[in-house]
Amino acid sequence: MSNASVSSQEFERLIQPFLPLGKIVAVAVSGGADSMALAFCLKRFVKDGGQLLAFIVEHGLREESAAEAKTVAARLTAMGIET
Repeated sequence: MSNASVSSQEFERLIQPFLPLGKIVAVAVSGGADSMALAFCLKRFVKDGGQLLAFIVEHGLREESAAEAKTVAARLTAMGIET
């Protein structure tokens, strides 16, 4: 596995073929740094009538998971991402 970083321009070039114009793009978000960064980048690059929809799974495996899911949803909403 490579640890190479990717610029936002390179990310856009790589992701655009997978973002259909005018369609809904779904992303699973755990609330960790990686999935939040991915959601942020996807929101930036979903264009031309497309929509980003984030899914958060409240798995109930930990006592605090419901509260964490609500916090993640609030953060995504603040970023303009529908959950």
